[in-house]
Amino acid sequence: MKAHPLLVWYGTGAELLVYVDAQSSMFKARAFGEVLAADLVRRTSAKPQSQSFFHRVEALYAEGTLTPEVYAALARLRDTGNQAVHDHLGEVRHALELLRTCFELGEWFHRALTGDRTPIGFVPPTPPARQVPASVAAALKAEIDRYQQELAETKLLLAGKASLDQARADATVAAERAVRDSEARRDETAALVASLKTAAEAAQQAFDAEPATKVSAAKREEFIANARRASRAPLNEAQTREEIDRQLGAAGWVVQDERDLNLYAGTGVAVREVRLATGRADYLLYVNERRVGVIEAKREGTAPRGAEAQLDRCRSGLTAAQKLNAWPREKPLPFGYVATGTETTFVNGLDPFPRTREVFAFHQPETLARWMREAENNPAAPTLRARLRQLPELDRLGLRPAQIEAVQGLEKSLAEDRPRALVQMATGAGKTFTAVTASY
Repeated sequence: MKAHPLLVWYGTGAELLVYVDAQSSMFKARAFGEVLAADLVRRTSAKPQSQSFFHRVEALYAEGTLTPEVYAALARLRDTGNQAVHDHLGEVRHALELLRTCFELGEWFHRALTGDRTPIGFVPPTPPARQVPASVAAALKAEIDRYQQELAETKLLLAGKASLDQARADATVAAERAVRDSEARRDETAALVASLKTAAEAAQQAFDAEPATKVSAAKREEFIANARRASRAPLNEAQTREEIDRQLGAAGWVVQDERDLNLYAGTGVAVREVRLATGRADYLLYVNERRVGVIEAKREGTAPRGAEAQLDRCRSGLTAAQKLNAWPREKPLPFGYVATGTETTFVNGLDPFPRTREVFAFHQPETLARWMREAENNPAAPTLRARLRQLPELDRLGLRPAQIEAVQGLEKSLAEDRPRALVQMATGAGKTFTAVTASY
């Protein structure tokens, strides 16, 4: 089931009228919320007491489709007609706030339907010079500047930029370009909305008359789960870095800028934005004053596994001077992470066949230090996965043939880097003794 076209109609209409007819803009914003609430009711088979906007929102909240934040946003649209605004400037400010609310709800709905976590960013409409008094436009400047700054944050891309300042400057330019492009399309959008008026009225009548359709329990639960996950807005790149800093600190790492480098500040030091021979590492990891790994930070919405090639370039991209303090020397750095602030994947280059896997958190520096000692003490089998290839010979004394087959099959599976295995045995075949033997 796709999103209803009336959402586009009312949202676009609210944007076109926000400065020239604030009351009509607020009416369309409220209509946007009504259509969205009705659409959500049909997707979840919610049972409101009536088909009013109020009861639909209450029913959706009661059954768990709406988080408190989404519920509050819909309530703002719902209560629009009950708020008295006594001056034009106040009306415009309120209409602009509700337009932003429509955008946030639309973005949330898009994430719930598609799972897309790419930050989009609200593009604040520019007051049309010929239709809005200069005094009103000047009074709104602070709000519009704030929205534009938030838009720039969503467009912040640090990869490939010489510095954070350069990245922020480029993001500001991109935000200004988005605002100009939106302004240039205003007349085109207005003409399109006018041409679709009759079709929209017919669509509204059809929408109101459309009977409720039965939704399977599985579809309903899936949509509600997606909607609740989508209620948390995706992180932009600046927020991603802040969250990675926090996660590193929680794992025991001391996070520093390169200009403030102090390798004796802790067992593990994570240094931001370090220049390598092959580019720049978002974070370079030190354990006991030795370079041991890197972190590639990606904005949310980027699949961490898609950044593996870039991670490999960083792990093997030390300069000649940096290799002098690397562990192990003359080899790629063993430990690599790709992180988005919400997902983290890890690769251990010491494994026989290194591959990335998802982890719950960054490892503690002490954990990496222990792995380093184990690798130095046993170069032939430096990691757990390597040691699983060298298990001792199974003592078959007292074991039944089925038990021997099960344990040897499990050992073979582990040696092939298969972390999950299923052993199926008949009742009375000795499953408990098999499990104990395999564990031993």
